[in-house]
Amino acid sequence: SVYLGQDGNLGGVNSPASSEAAALALGLPGVPKVVTKELAVESIKPVDKDISLDLTSDGQLIIKDENGAKNVIIDGSGNAYFAGTLTADKIRANQIEGLEILTNKIASLESNVATIGANFDNFFASNSSVLGDSVSTSPSVLNLSSLNVEGLATVSSKLRVKGDTLIEGILNVVDSITTQNVIVTNIANFFGDVVFRGNVSFFGHPTFNKDTAGIAVVKKGSGSVEVEFDSEYENIPIINATLTTDETDLSQEEIEDVEQRLFDSGYKFVVSRRTKNGFTIVLDKKATEDIKFSWVATAVKDLGTIESVSPTPEVTPTPIELEESPTPTP
Repeated sequence: SVYLGQDGNLGGVNSPASSEAAALALGLPGVPKVVTKELAVESIKPVDKDISLDLTSDGQLIIKDENGAKNVIIDGSGNAYFAGTLTADKIRANQIEGLEILTNKIASLESNVATIGANFDNFFASNSSVLGDSVSTSPSVLNLSSLNVEGLATVSSKLRVKGDTLIEGILNVVDSITTQNVIVTNIANFFGDVVFRGNVSFFGHPTFNKDTAGIAVVKKGSGSVEVEFDSEYENIPIINATLTTDETDLSQEEIEDVEQRLFDSGYKFVVSRRTKNGFTIVLDKKATEDIKFSWVATAVKDLGTIESVSPTPEVTPTPIELEESPTPTP
């Protein structure tokens, strides 16, 4: 027998009752329907083998979490949304949007990598001398119309570039660069020592720092001026100093007057006390006005000293006095 309990549950002696039996027991035509705002069950099992959920075209099956967030949505058109991770042993699909482009790129990349790898294997297996007198014309040589490398490219053997090369960034060379010609169209900075083993030609004006040349002034009433270098020389430099006048702000007549006064004063000077850190210009008398000297310091490696030949002393012969023999008496 089948009955509808006071609690609203459907039950019977031979529970669970089938849908048809329950309908007949309640005097209802066909299979009964349950219409409710909320249904709480522990499990749902099929009467036969299938469970059918009928949705309208715009209806949705929504599974929420305890906070009310919609984590799973399945609509009547078969579209599904999962907020979490979908885990499956196998996925079979006629089409996955966006995956075709990625799949094609991966397939193309695998093909290119395989081709390049095979060409490199054949290239190096042929023992071709890349930087030797000749390059093998074997078909195993790798030929590329272009090559773009987004990351780091490492060549563990020799590399030969026959055409022009353009480097748009900074070129860092750990060891040495050997070349026949170097052309620099802008400023070249050398942060270490530079050695020129051949002749050097300047078509422009070379510029040196203030330790190489300058102006020294012996002030009026002084007899010397000391010049100190900013940086110490490796060896004591050679110093050349010249009495000079550069009164460019004077008239021609005034300049000639200054020049004549220097001539008339008859100043004599010496460069003295040369060290790696400086030198001193000494006058033979106190300056009656400011006296300017231009000087140049030149560093010479392995400086040699040439000495004059000592003259051979002149030997003056000593005259010999001869005594007269006495005249014999007859």
